[in-house]
Parts: sequence; structure tokens; C-alpha cells
Amino acid sequence: TIMDQVDQQTATLRVNMRRDAGIIACDKLDGRIATARGVWDQMTTKVASLKAQGSDTTLPEQKLADMKAHIDTATQYAATARAAFQGITSADNVDSGFREGYRQIGLADHEMDKVYDDLKVAYLWYLHTGAATATA
Repeated sequence: TIMDQVDQQTATLRVNMRRDAGIIACDKLDGRIATARGVWDQMTTKVASLKAQGSDTTLPEQKLADMKAHIDTATQYAATARAAFQGITSADNVDSGFREGYRQIGLADHEMDKVYDDLKVAYLWYLHTGAATATA
């Protein structure tokens, strides 16, 4: 019976550790998403200001629209990952819940890579156009 208790406690620890590790990963991902939303807001304001000054903002507006779509998709993946991790309740679903949660985090990370690619293009445009507008 002592071995049974040890096995049971070990299984409980494994469930808790996997669930908690996944939730921590989701928290970090949520922080990255929140930062991206903040940057998107700032860039949108800057682009709108340059558009009001007569600049052609077609490229950055498209990149910012793409960026917003990728942020929204990453947010959905992050929520699905969190649900998968929170659904880990027993030794019966610990492995499948953990795998699914991390699969969703991987999908969200892929979307965040796209966010940063779009931001880079929009920001480089802003640096070029903003500098030209400031000296004109």
C-alpha cells in the first residue's frame, strides 16, 4: 500500500507540474501578445498621422492589418492552449493535454513570428517616411 500511495502522489505531482508549466508558458505568450497589441496601437497612430500629412500609407496599412490578423489568431491559439493545460486533471489525460497545449503554443508562436515580420516592414517604412517628413 505504501507503493500505491507513492505512485498516486507521483501521478498527482506529474499532473500538477505539467498543468502549471503549460499555464506559465501561456502567461508568457499572453505577455508577448499584449506587447504586440501595444506596438500595433502605436504604429497605427503614427501611420494615421503620416497619412493625414499626405504620405502614401498603403504599405504600412496593409502590414498593420496583417499584423492585427496574426495577433488575433495567436490570441485564439493561446486561449486554446490554456484550455488544454487547464483540462489536465488526471494521469489519464496528462500526456494528451500537455501535447495539445504545446502544439497550440507552437501555432501561436508561428503567428507571432509573422507579427514581427509585418511589424519590421511597417517600422522600416515609418523610419524612412518619418525621417523624410520630419526634414521636409
